[in-house]
Amino acid sequence: MHEYDIDKNIMKLIRDYHLLKQVKDLSKQLKPVAIALDRLQGDKVSIADACDTWLDLLSDTNLQPHRSVVQARFKLAIQPVHYFAYMLHPKYKGTKLNEQQQEEARVWITGQNPELLPFVLSFGEDDTDHYPGSFFQPHVISKLDPVSWWKSMKRDTKTQEIEALADVMIHLL
Repeated sequence: MHEYDIDKNIMKLIRDYHLLKQVKDLSKQLKPVAIALDRLQGDKVSIADACDTWLDLLSDTNLQPHRSVVQARFKLAIQPVHYFAYMLHPKYKGTKLNEQQQEEARVWITGQNPELLPFVLSFGEDDTDHYPGSFFQPHVISKLDPVSWWKSMKRDTKTQEIEALADVMIHLL
């Protein structure tokens, strides 16, 4: 047998259209996972980014055949603290969370520091009584990483509760 001769069984597999279709389908299903892994390997990825990525995976129709596995992994990976960080990330503001997930985040912060809950609730509303409105401008949010954003918030606000909330967020993110 010459080194360039291909085994008949291998040649049969190469010509198998059904196998080709299966490979293409599997590749399509794995693409969202590859994108998620690529995104989460960055140097400035936060737990809010991880939460956003997992929420994307849960809703990705390409992963429908594996939905129960993705949901089980989601439950292992994402906890109320992640929801909380996602809710108070200036870019995400909890946009993809359902009501139950938002409630889990509110219960989590209440267990940590109940005095912060009103400021958490007003954050999603861009409450200019507690937060400077300029901080929510799209060009500010897109240019500052969330830790820098919260550090600036802590520096520019003078309420003890916002400073405490900023400390929590800086620690989490």
